[in-house]
Parts: sequence; C-alpha cells; structure tokens
Amino acid sequence: MAKRRRRPKRRKRKVSTLTIILGLIAVAIIGIFFYFLFSGNSEKDKTIEECLVNTYKSIYKTKPVIVKDFDQKANIIYKLTVPKHNSDFFVKKLKKNLPSKVKPKVIKGKSAILVKIDSGNEISKILINLKQTKRKPKKKTAKYQYEEPLPEKPIAKKKKKKIKVKGQPLVAIIIDDCGLGHMESFEKALTIPYPITFAILPFRTYSKKCAYLANGKGYQVILHMPMEPLSYPKADPGPGAIFKTDNKKEITEKLENAFNNITFAKGFNNHMGSAITQSRFAVRVILTYSEKHGKFFIDSRTPPKTVVEEEAEHMGIKVLSRDVFLDNVIDYEHIKKQLEETVKKAYQHGYAIAIGHNYPKTIEILAKEMPEMDRKVNFVFVKDLYYGNYQ
Repeated sequence: MAKRRRRPKRRKRKVSTLTIILGLIAVAIIGIFFYFLFSGNSEKDKTIEECLVNTYKSIYKTKPVIVKDFDQKANIIYKLTVPKHNSDFFVKKLKKNLPSKVKPKVIKGKSAILVKIDSGNEISKILINLKQTKRKPKKKTAKYQYEEPLPEKPIAKKKKKKIKVKGQPLVAIIIDDCGLGHMESFEKALTIPYPITFAILPFRTYSKKCAYLANGKGYQVILHMPMEPLSYPKADPGPGAIFKTDNKKEITEKLENAFNNITFAKGFNNHMGSAITQSRFAVRVILTYSEKHGKFFIDSRTPPKTVVEEEAEHMGIKVLSRDVFLDNVIDYEHIKKQLEETVKKAYQHGYAIAIGHNYPKTIEILAKEMPEMDRKVNFVFVKDLYYGNYQ
C-alpha cells in the first residue's frame, strides 16, 4: 500500500503590532466623531424653554405654565412660578439641565429669582416668581395617648341648681385615668390629707392595685367607665368600653363586668364617651343601671351637647356633672387658674366638681395648692356630695 503524503502545515499569519495600534486609533477617532456629532446636536437643540419644562416636570410631576416676554433690549424673558420653600432646589437642578456652554447668573430677591443666561450669541432671562405655600400644620399628639382631646372652648351648660350649705362652699376633686401607670404620682396623691375621689379604669395593669391602695388609705373609689368617643377609632377608649352599636343587654353586661373588676366603686363617671353621652338610648340604659344597682353617675361632660342631665331629669334620676377640667393644658399657671375657677364656681352654686388626671404635674400642684384652698372651701368626696352627706 502506498503511503499517504502528509499535507504541509499552513503557517499562521501574525498580526503586526502596528496594525492593532492603527485599528484602535481608527475606532477611537470614529467614536469621538460620533460623540461630538450627537452631543453637540443635543445641546444645540436643547432650548431654554425645554430645560425649564423638564426641570419643573422632574420636581413637581406636572407641566409648568411659562409665559414668554421681551425686555427693552429684545431679550427673551421666560416667566413661571414655583413654591418658595424649594425654589433653591429648583434653581440648582435647572443649572444642571442647562447646556454646558450656557453661563447662568442668579440674582435672588424676596418675591422672585432672576436667572440671566448668556449663550454667547444672545442673553435670555428666566424670572421665577416665588409662591408662598401654606404648609399643613403638624398634628398635635397628646402627651398621654389614652386621653380623649378635650374641647378648647368652655362648654355651654345649663344653669346649675344652687344648694345651701352651712359654712364654706364644697369642692369635690376627682382624679381620672388611674390604673394605667404613673404609680409614683398616684402614691403621692394618697399622701394629700384632703378628700380626693379616684376614678379607676377597669381591666388595666394597675387597676386592682390602685383600688386597694386608695380604699385602704381611706379615700373613695369610683369606676372610670370607658365609653366610645366621637374620635373613635382614632382615640381608643380601651377594654370593656361601651359603644353606640351595643344593645341594652351588652351595655348592662359591660357595666356589671367593670364594677366587678373595681370592687370598691360605689359610683362611676365616663372615660372619653363623647359619642355615648350624646346618645339618648345609651344614656337611658346607663342611668337605668345606676338607679337599679345604687351606683351614682357623674357626667364628665366631654362633649358640648351631652344629654345626660336632660335624660336624668326626664327619668327622675339624680346625676352630678363636672364643672371644671383642671389639666386640659398641663402647665402650672393653667392648673392653678383652673383651681381658682373651681373655687369661684363653688361660691356661685354652693359646690363645684373639678376633674384632673393622674399626671405627675397635676398631683404636684394639688399637693401644693389644696392647703391654701382649704381656707376658702371645704373638700368633700364626690359620693358624699351626691348623697348630701355634708351637713
């Protein structure tokens, strides 16, 4: 057999270094050419008006109203309006959007900003009028989130029946919202040597402890019954609360459970409850329960249009109502002024009921001011005031 001849190997052609360098240079030149071709055109085609529109849209997400005008030298003036509070940011972003050849000069005024633009060929002007925008006021958050906001204006109230008392007029002070915490201020209140009635919330962490401490020290306890406020569900009255959707049986059961939780309570007042004390049905059920079980009711008067006194008069049931809120503003001078108002109302009607809260500031002021007030009025428990045990 004949041997096959091997084909000679083809020699690989080597690309010279010079060829590679020349190719790279050619690619670079073409790239630079196209870059300047397109970037030059984009800047050339990018007008001042387009820059304004794009800047405004990127910030405010809407198209601006731009008015064109001319000055005495026939320079174009672009007029538009932006909010004053972020006008500096608008100008800063506008500068970035302007073509690189343009040289802007910014002149700031109180009501407007003037931007002069020299493109080399012509001078344009942008007059930015500043609009004062009204910012939404920040919502004031209550220091104590569980408390329903109290009305700022005094609540209109019917003429109060005057009672005759021997000697000085009577004042009953109720401390609300006990059982939630602030045990240091609560225990300090138990050292004040004057009659104070403690309104204790049911089903809370310190509810039972507060009730036992107050009763053991000889103070009187009432139930601070949670009820639906007008601001519900933003303001939560807490566990065991009475709501407008409750029927007669549900309201009665809730009152029964709450009184079982606060064992020493002989009466009650409303915690929040601005929606309930304006509901005639709910008020009738509550007053019926109070009369049937011998539990007196004190209307805290959280809403202006409470119907408690009207329904009580119609049903022939006695109720008492709050005269003064001591600490709707937690400030020494304000609370002191409210205590003076309490004394004034006591002299007008023979008695007055003031409601404060278990706030450290309130208890501190009461401890300081009650001895001075004792020279002008007689302090009594609210239960004794209700049943007439003050003669």
